[in-house]
Amino acid sequence: MDNKEIINIKSLVESIFKHIENGNVINAFAPEKPEDYSNVYSLACDYYDKGLVEQAEKIFNSLCLYDFSNTDYLLGLAAVKQVQKQYRKAINLYAMVINLDGENVSAYLYSGQCFLSEGDIKTAVNHFRHILTLSCDPQDKQQAEYYLALVENKDG
Repeated sequence: MDNKEIINIKSLVESIFKHIENGNVINAFAPEKPEDYSNVYSLACDYYDKGLVEQAEKIFNSLCLYDFSNTDYLLGLAAVKQVQKQYRKAINLYAMVINLDGENVSAYLYSGQCFLSEGDIKTAVNHFRHILTLSCDPQDKQQAEYYLALVENKDG
């Protein structure tokens, strides 16, 4: 590779990261098939896991604009809002997930956590109890039972 090619590659990479940082992921990648967004989604999750919440938020926002019926994208954006302590926004996003998939245990669990954080114990308890009625992994039920016990000990 000559210097001109290296400069072009650097320029392309810088452009891609600029789009990502500005939340214009859709324009930066514009895949032909929906499944092509899996790499972008993975990048957003990686940013979230590394604590780069603002970058993750921009990407999840863009992904939601692309496909607002994708529960993974909505859960990602809701998780960002929850970490940012924007509980009402997170609750609204989790509610959208529940409307799209009434069996989504994560949406019930995390929205229950948000309701707890807002002090709405009754609604949180309803969410945790609902998890116990769903067919899900024993670990998910354990988490719901943990939060129910936590609330009961606090009230008792």
